[in-house]
Amino acid sequence: MSEHPVPCAGVVCLRGDEVLLIRRGQPPRAGEWSIPGGRMELGEGVAQAALRELEEETGVTAAILGLIDVIDHASEVRQAVLIDYAARWVSGQPRAGDDALEARFVSLAEAMRLVAWSETRRVIAAAVERYGPRAAAGREPLLGVERPMRDPVYIVTDIECDGPRPGPNSMISFASVAVTADGVEKGVFEAVLEPLPGAAPSPETLAWFKTQPEAWAAATSDPQPAQPVMRNFEAWVRGFEQGRIFAAFPLAFDGGWIDFYLRRFTDHGLVEGPYEKDRLFDGSGLRLRTLAAARTRQPIWTCRPASLPAAWLGLHEHTHRAIDDARGYAHLLGVLLGRWETP
Repeated sequence: MSEHPVPCAGVVCLRGDEVLLIRRGQPPRAGEWSIPGGRMELGEGVAQAALRELEEETGVTAAILGLIDVIDHASEVRQAVLIDYAARWVSGQPRAGDDALEARFVSLAEAMRLVAWSETRRVIAAAVERYGPRAAAGREPLLGVERPMRDPVYIVTDIECDGPRPGPNSMISFASVAVTADGVEKGVFEAVLEPLPGAAPSPETLAWFKTQPEAWAAATSDPQPAQPVMRNFEAWVRGFEQGRIFAAFPLAFDGGWIDFYLRRFTDHGLVEGPYEKDRLFDGSGLRLRTLAAARTRQPIWTCRPASLPAAWLGLHEHTHRAIDDARGYAHLLGVLLGRWETP
């Protein structure tokens, strides 16, 4: 047995009313029915490991819906930490592979009959309750929301620009940190962009950047064409299928630039009409500055990073480098949602 607990990732894969099970070919619990899963590999994220194990053992691909539970488990083979997700089936028909002897979709009732371990049965039942078709039944549709909004991801974003006006001026860099309400970071997107054709920097903004040479260097090094950057950004955002909410401080400024660039270089925007289909974001965005002003009882026009306790920003210095500021605002989100303790 290993001297240290082994992190393992599992996945409850849902396809309509069905659950994907495998019959284990290796200890522990060899020969028993369970959910696909296995040990994480070096350099993997937990959700990535769950999806890899799913495909290796069953040939099925899926999209993560959310975390279900974390379970401590000791067996004759090892002590493990089992991190179990729910996922929605995307493609593939089950076929046993890797350590699995069999793989097939079954009804929830049959899964409860086949699976021997009570903890696995509990995880399956929780996944079906949260993400199964009955969870959505009877729920009134929300304008501007298409996804299940269970464990949604907040796309906390900061931008840097060379002037005040989208179009005449350019967004020169931006960074987004994808984080859950529980403070779990799910991903990061960073980009430095080439100036827009025909645009020109504002002299006042350039004069200010001269006082911030490190920020200017970060915002202008190795710029890329805006169109592929924004299309890659759209694809990255769409990877979070459990719900995605844009957040910024202030939303009107950073969100306005992101909306302009999305509409210019993709088929979508930050805020799309309630009857539009396949929207990129859910809802109309989260206004971090408004929430912070309300929490600190200060006028919104005086609320700025320097007026907030440094601990609320996770001690991330506000450097005007997009990624630094986005990480600080991501931590602020957790404070404002009550997930982090305040000083």
